[in-house]
Amino acid sequence: MSTPLEQALGRLVADGTLTDEQARAVSRELASQAPGTPGLPVGHAGPRSADRPGWTTLVAEIGGYVGGAFVLAAAIVLTGPRWGELGQSERIVLLAVPALLLLAAAAAVLALTPGGWPVRHRRGTGPRRRLAAALVVVGGALLAGAVAVAARGTGDWQAVWYFGAATAVGALGYAALRTPLLHVATAVAAASAAPIAASTYSDTWQREGLWAGLAVVAVAVVWLALTAAGVLAEAGLGLTVGGALAFVGGEIATTAEGLAWVGYLVLAAVAVAGLVAYVRTRHVGVLVVGVVALATVVPQAVIDYTDGELGAAGALLVTGLSILGASVLGLRLRGAAPSDDGPAGADAAPAVAAP
Repeated sequence: MSTPLEQALGRLVADGTLTDEQARAVSRELASQAPGTPGLPVGHAGPRSADRPGWTTLVAEIGGYVGGAFVLAAAIVLTGPRWGELGQSERIVLLAVPALLLLAAAAAVLALTPGGWPVRHRRGTGPRRRLAAALVVVGGALLAGAVAVAARGTGDWQAVWYFGAATAVGALGYAALRTPLLHVATAVAAASAAPIAASTYSDTWQREGLWAGLAVVAVAVVWLALTAAGVLAEAGLGLTVGGALAFVGGEIATTAEGLAWVGYLVLAAVAVAGLVAYVRTRHVGVLVVGVVALATVVPQAVIDYTDGELGAAGALLVTGLSILGASVLGLRLRGAAPSDDGPAGADAAPAVAAP
């Protein structure tokens, strides 16, 4: 007959919160802390868990960072002084070779991870996953550079090719690793590619900011949808990144002459959505996004639509009142949040736990 602890661990494994390996690690750790453990006082942490990285693993992680930095430095040294003298094929090789070496090193690190490939189903980040994620980010940047060189002659689309390739590498890396670093890097790359591509379709320079801003907002909407669908494992980070991208998109849209009101509507929607999302999820990141958006949209809109008639003192007053009001509202919502230690905090936790 199973104990209550075994039943609880079984439920956590069944709903995907823990893997079998993590459940066994928890069981071993709790057993090591039992009062009857010889030579250990009650409450002692007990022997180090086999799943906890030792100093040799951390040294190897640092060595990986140093090695990756040397590869990146070598690529910069080789391409920097003589870049103008190199042909297109030579430039591609100088960027693609170190990129492939870094990506291969990331794959090798994952292949040596206990439990084998893939590791994406595991929650949390260990030294191997952090190292592999860093190698994928640097390797992806170099490989995107090689793609951009190959796309020379495409004008503004060359930058789109660069950020598009970086987005693709980041997305593939995240599918294998699911780490916060790749989560953010992929979002930044996608949000950089979208406005550049959208701007090429603008008929006038006045509308360029509108299309660029709406493109970033579209990326934000996609990011929020992926988070809600559970494709992105870090729920809190996904909501925060999506909200931040929507805020940036709204700010860009306010630069469109005669159409700034679209950007202000986006910023107002971000402010409301951020505050409502915090009430529902208790993720502090979305609260910060909502408060910043609220403190930004009011003074911007007032100053813009009064054509500066308020003067410097009036502008400072409106800005100060907006920031003060947003701060008070944010603190009010934060103070009303239930403790994470109580039942309410447990109920408010997102279904997908962030690593």
